[in-house]
Amino acid sequence: MKTKLFKSGLSLLLVVLLCVSLLTPAVMAAEATDDEAAIVATGADGDVLEKHAVDTKISKSDLQGIFGTTNGYYGFAPVPEEGSALDTSAITYVTGSSAITEGDWLALKTTAYTGNILNRKPDWTDESKRSQLNFSVKTYYNASFSVDGSADGALYLNGEAVESSARLYTGETYTVTAKDVEGFTCEVTGVTLGEEFTPSADLTVTATYTADASAEIALTVGDGGTARILSEGAEVTTGSIPAGKTFTVEATPNTTKGYQLDSIVVKKDDAAVEAADGVYGPVADGESYDVTVTFKYDPVVVHKDVDANSGKVSYNDVKGFFNSAYSYYGIAPKNDPTNITYLAVAFTSETGVADGGEYIIYGSNDGNVLSPKWTNAALMELTVRFYYNSTFTVTGNENGEVYLNGEKAESGTKLYLDTEYTVTAKAIDEYSYSIDGAVDGVAFTPTGDVNVTVAYSKLAYATVSLRVTDGGTAE
Repeated sequence: MKTKLFKSGLSLLLVVLLCVSLLTPAVMAAEATDDEAAIVATGADGDVLEKHAVDTKISKSDLQGIFGTTNGYYGFAPVPEEGSALDTSAITYVTGSSAITEGDWLALKTTAYTGNILNRKPDWTDESKRSQLNFSVKTYYNASFSVDGSADGALYLNGEAVESSARLYTGETYTVTAKDVEGFTCEVTGVTLGEEFTPSADLTVTATYTADASAEIALTVGDGGTARILSEGAEVTTGSIPAGKTFTVEATPNTTKGYQLDSIVVKKDDAAVEAADGVYGPVADGESYDVTVTFKYDPVVVHKDVDANSGKVSYNDVKGFFNSAYSYYGIAPKNDPTNITYLAVAFTSETGVADGGEYIIYGSNDGNVLSPKWTNAALMELTVRFYYNSTFTVTGNENGEVYLNGEKAESGTKLYLDTEYTVTAKAIDEYSYSIDGAVDGVAFTPTGDVNVTVAYSKLAYATVSLRVTDGGTAE
């Protein structure tokens, strides 16, 4: 038995070794066919890679971009001195990304390799399958620029107007200046205004314009939304408005959380002021304004009739209320809104509710399928009303009818648990009827599905003969 196992194992090992030995040349041959046609790169000498100086790295995709190809192995090396051969031991093989410094470099690609399919390494020594291109790395720091306090204000970088961001290259010099605006004083943070500098880190430059003559203004915003003050189209962020300017108040309620705008109150020196077509002012020097914006909780309320036999609200119910706008849905009692039941299709697709219950339903795109997040979820209020199903059938006379609370009854009518109902039937000459499933003319509150059948029967008549003799009477 041991001998058979040994022979069996040895045979298996030989088969594996044979497969590997056969497979490796096949793979090599396949790559070689592709590689030999790709020795000449489609890129060109002189590419410049711009890299953030905080963490300068070159990636495999950077090198592929230089060559304009994706097959083979990629690396980089210092540019050899003129007349010197490439030192292949100085090549950095790049599989993901590798650190690199600013300067001139040689990008390399080869399709030759050593080792087998389990342990391959590029062979940089095979010049017939190696190609190379010169490139350079240029490093930079990020700079952000902002202007507050005046729509006419501006910042300049080396004399050119700058919007919001720019790259400042290492080794180069820069000067930041600001536009002079009449009636304003400008203060710049992040750099020394008008002084030449060489960047050594990311920086943020802010120009704050303050009117020489202005009114103070303060904004208080309640829960449930956001608000801002605009002076002639520009947001007021400095706490003051230049004298002679007007302002408006823009309020945005968080409607997904069920809020609506309640009020905007503007006071000047503690006295309420009204807007003219939404515009306040113009303001005068030395005035003080207080703006208060409040929101009220006024959510969308939706209603759901729930079959009392199940007593549940489903994932599809809640998804329907939100018009399928979110990835995850949940429900919680209105009086315990943080006790949220996650209605996940793959796990808990429905949850029990109570007749007459009030709930908060949630829709969210945050988190994941296993653990959604409800902090920023949209919400609605849901009210629930239970019902039982009903059927109404008439037999015995095609003109027969059954009535529910005086109206012709239709099968499928929802019978609510908190409502009284009365069943009656149409009277037809020469017919009697019986009602099964309810008591004729007696009000009831449903405690289960109601199935009513009205059966009509034709009345039976006896033939009576009456004989009257002369001079007699009869009845």
